[in-house]
Amino acid sequence: MYTTQEGIIVTERISDGRTSVFDTELDANVYANSTRSYPYPLYKVAKNGKRTHVGFAVPK
Repeated sequence: MYTTQEGIIVTERISDGRTSVFDTELDANVYANSTRSYPYPLYKVAKNGKRTHVGFAVPK
């Protein structure tokens, strides 16, 4: 399950292709600027509830 920093679940948006995922903040910023969008930190939540930063996401 993927979430934003605020805890909003975005797993479905990523699966549907409505949100792009990037490993680096620079790549996310370049894509966000080209699509007139914005990047945000992306976290993966484990079954035990622990949240780990996995990259950056940009909504389309």
